Amino acid sequence: MTLRSKLLTLALAMANNGASLIPVGIDKKPIDGLKWKKFQETPASPEQLSHWAENPRTTGFAIVTGRVSQGAEGLDIDQPGFLEALMAAEPKLVAKLAHQRTGGGGDHLLYRREIPAGNLKLAWAPDPTHEEGRAIAIETRGEGGYLVIAHSLHSSGRHYELLTGSWTDLPLLSDDEVKRLHQAARRLCLAPLTRNQVQRFNQTKARRQGDDASVIDAYLERTPLKAALEAAGYMPTSYGRYTRPGGASGSVVLLDGPDGRELSFHHSSNDPLADGRPHDAFDVFATYSHGGDVRAAVRAAAAQLGLTEPSVEGPASSAQEHGHIPQVYAKLDGYYIDRPRRERGQVVGHTPERVTNFIWEPQQWLVRSDGTRDERGTLTVDGSGKHTVQISSQVWSNRKDLMLAIGGYQALCFTTNNTDLARIAQANLVKYHDLPTARGVRSYGLHQEGDEWLELYENGAVSRHDPARLFYSGTPVDPGSRSFRAPEAGTPDQVSQARQAIKQLLHLVTPATALALLGYGVAAAFAPRITPHLGHRLPFVFLAGERESGKTSAAQIVLELVNGNSTRITKATGMSLYQYDVAHSGANNLLTILDEYRPGEIDDGQLRRHHDLGVKWRGSGVASKDHAYELNAPTIIAGEGFTDDAATKSRGVLYFTRKDDRGSLDTYAEVSRLPLWAYAHHLHTLARTTGEEEHLARLESATRLTQAATRTVANPRLQYALTFLAYGLLVLQQDVSPDAFSHDQITQCLREGASNMLAGGTEGVTNLEQFLEQLAFALSRVNDRQMYVVPAMTPEHLILRPRPCLDLVQQQFRERAAIANVALLRQYAERAPFFEAGDTHRQVGGLKNVRGYRLVLGAIPERCEADLLREFDAQLRHTYTP
Repeated sequence: MTLRSKLLTLALAMANNGASLIPVGIDKKPIDGLKWKKFQETPASPEQLSHWAENPRTTGFAIVTGRVSQGAEGLDIDQPGFLEALMAAEPKLVAKLAHQRTGGGGDHLLYRREIPAGNLKLAWAPDPTHEEGRAIAIETRGEGGYLVIAHSLHSSGRHYELLTGSWTDLPLLSDDEVKRLHQAARRLCLAPLTRNQVQRFNQTKARRQGDDASVIDAYLERTPLKAALEAAGYMPTSYGRYTRPGGASGSVVLLDGPDGRELSFHHSSNDPLADGRPHDAFDVFATYSHGGDVRAAVRAAAAQLGLTEPSVEGPASSAQEHGHIPQVYAKLDGYYIDRPRRERGQVVGHTPERVTNFIWEPQQWLVRSDGTRDERGTLTVDGSGKHTVQISSQVWSNRKDLMLAIGGYQALCFTTNNTDLARIAQANLVKYHDLPTARGVRSYGLHQEGDEWLELYENGAVSRHDPARLFYSGTPVDPGSRSFRAPEAGTPDQVSQARQAIKQLLHLVTPATALALLGYGVAAAFAPRITPHLGHRLPFVFLAGERESGKTSAAQIVLELVNGNSTRITKATGMSLYQYDVAHSGANNLLTILDEYRPGEIDDGQLRRHHDLGVKWRGSGVASKDHAYELNAPTIIAGEGFTDDAATKSRGVLYFTRKDDRGSLDTYAEVSRLPLWAYAHHLHTLARTTGEEEHLARLESATRLTQAATRTVANPRLQYALTFLAYGLLVLQQDVSPDAFSHDQITQCLREGASNMLAGGTEGVTNLEQFLEQLAFALSRVNDRQMYVVPAMTPEHLILRPRPCLDLVQQQFRERAAIANVALLRQYAERAPFFEAGDTHRQVGGLKNVRGYRLVLGAIPERCEADLLREFDAQLRHTYTP
């Protein structure tokens, strides 16, 4: 399908969904001077859209935003960095929105609301090339506006592209959500005033004349604006902004003044400097230190700068003259430093001044493989609240970085200069000079440290060492989830009861399915020890079956047995790719269930991305090994359907649940009452403490069982998947019951998983059979089938014209087409026993030769749905019969 066809298809779908659309040209303006105001009231008809699409000047369509399009509204983001800043400010809210990349490289965030507003300008960015000195960064398109839609052509030659979400199903936001979104965008404004406004305000600033002006100029010369803001309690945030004292967002923007000095503009109405004017360092000093009394501020500034008493030197020199070098010291409620106290320019004593409201007690240095270093320790805030945190040692070099690092822990720093911070850092280094070195990792779960295995969780590390030498060094995707906490230890009796539940599960769902789920779940705890021997590939299990067949309930029981909780079940219905990534990344060694899976709802390529960890990943096994820890979790995909993607099928094994096999509700309730959680801690202890020799012997046994179950099937991915599963069942054989998990039962379970995959997972044949099924379906929707297939001389022989057949399947199935090009089709046909040799054959009746591949319908395996092809063959033969 051409891009123009895709464009019209999308426009018609949007129109059918209640949207009003207009045609636009390469300049994004309505074509032929179209008066489009009437389309703000009444949408164009589908016939009108089709007519517009035939106009060669139509290079795109635009949705008329506002009430006429079901309340559609959007944010138009044109400046780099603003989308990322908005996502950081409102991550959950932005994740709900549809996201379109414009042809010019900007972004549209799309949603609906009950009563759309007009077009609003929310944020600007500095732009010295612009007449106003600024350019629009974020604006809305609502009532009276329009937005160009996906597949439209931009003057750059690129097309608009919808990255997430759907134009036909925009999310509906509440008024509160829209208000939050707009406020977050306004807070990102980096240029609230035009160049002329800044100059005008600067020229009319109320300055006193004479000595006052000299003092103020001297103060500005020696005092950077950032230092003045920080001294007043403002905290730096990302993107060069500041947060007012007591505020929670970056409401202060720094501007370039006409004299080269920075100015600040204050947005928050709770900020005493929010008067619609820009301010310099002296304004901040006068407002916060002297209640707005400019004369008092001038006197204080003169004394501070030594202008009234030229002989007075700065604080550090004065202190040194009197034999006192300020030292940072700790009290219960924070760090202190002795400040010199002066009278008439002379130091007469020292006053303790608290420079922080926290005490940082480092316990470990974390040295990661890339050379960066963190400190892990206890942060005590105001002498009471204690938090175990990690702070990069690099942030101690400047106040801004430190404030950003500790601001998330609500620990405020009151120091006024970098020197104080340097002294705090120095005190820590001197006091803890012999801290041990530790290596940081980026995921939870099982990790190797030297010749031992240890486990790392959000709430601690499980190791022979106390404290452990290995610490987590990143931010979890799902902070606070129980999935990232160490399983709670149970008593021996509770672990024994959990073992009984494991055996009971075999009677609650189809037996082969129960074995597969248990084996896969148990192997998940050993995953980092198993996958290095399997090409660093992490397979998954497909679980299909009827509604109420028990598939999700069984998987949830396994989840609690493995994790100690059931918090990693994710509903797949309607998930965006972004939501899928969030749910399934950064969760190494933690079993996950993707429930209510529907083929095609989530691109099956996402499954491949997270689980194909072989040498294809970035071209090297080293890179794939590194990414295995960060981007993958053992995953069970449960749902009624089964993916049509042949490559995805080869990365996992498939098990079906039958409703007739489901146990009674009383039995489920009985199992659920048992302490399933107690087995998780026991299982993870086994994964950590099993000796290497025992582990390798079990892995070899699992490999032999897999080979026996698959016989001559050579597909390595299938071998890896079944070996992974068999390993877990062998653990249960030894730990739970040798009878319930015998070698014969394990082999039978592996055979069923392999036989459910087409041709046992042989990808070439799988793709070809998949292609024939897709072709049969596509042919059922066309009238001129003889353009694609022709009956051969002998019955049950059908000649496929390769290029037309491929194009037809591509048109119907797009990216899900089983075969992408003629070369692959030829390769598969030459190997398949149900295709005859040669590429030219005589059609029925001997009328003429036809170039194509001759398919023997009777030789197609029963597992492939070829009945429609037989019907077409019979119909076409009747047509060709004289």
